[in-house]
Amino acid sequence: MSALVFFVILFALWSVKEIIVGILTWRHTRQLRHKLRVERTLQLFAEARNQLTKLALEEKIDANSKVFQQLYIMTTYIMRRPDAYPQISLMLQYSFSQENESEKDLSWYDESKTWSPEVKEVVKASADALGSLILNYSFLVRWIYRVEKRSNPTASPRRILSILSPEKDAVVKEIRQTQNEMYRLCSTH
Repeated sequence: MSALVFFVILFALWSVKEIIVGILTWRHTRQLRHKLRVERTLQLFAEARNQLTKLALEEKIDANSKVFQQLYIMTTYIMRRPDAYPQISLMLQYSFSQENESEKDLSWYDESKTWSPEVKEVVKASADALGSLILNYSFLVRWIYRVEKRSNPTASPRRILSILSPEKDAVVKEIRQTQNEMYRLCSTH
């Protein structure tokens, strides 16, 4: 009987060790995923800001224009706050889901008629970075995206956001979402 007790104790100790190793591995994996998400988010916003600054230096965009100022402030603010990415993601989700017709300001839309293809690329890169920020720091949006991606291989984070926050004109919606967020981010400084 003592051999049986010995094996039961040995098995119990081995099980406890495996559980502890599993928990530590899970925590380490979560930390690594978080670091990768932070680095990817920083990279996307840095690339958008670098493209924007390059256009300003080449005088392809007016540094006094709304699009330049707001995109520059937004990208800089987000790059400086990696510790607040989950909160920023929640704020973006709330903002995008609370579209208010009375507060629409279509000045970006008017300004967009004069944008060069390079400026449009920077705005698109910034919008993609915002979409990625939401996707990376929101379990619900990430889950919906994964489900949608299985049934539709061409799905994108921007499409998921449009499903969650539908609006009539996609171009106006994208510009408005970016603009709303920039106003909010600027006011929280």
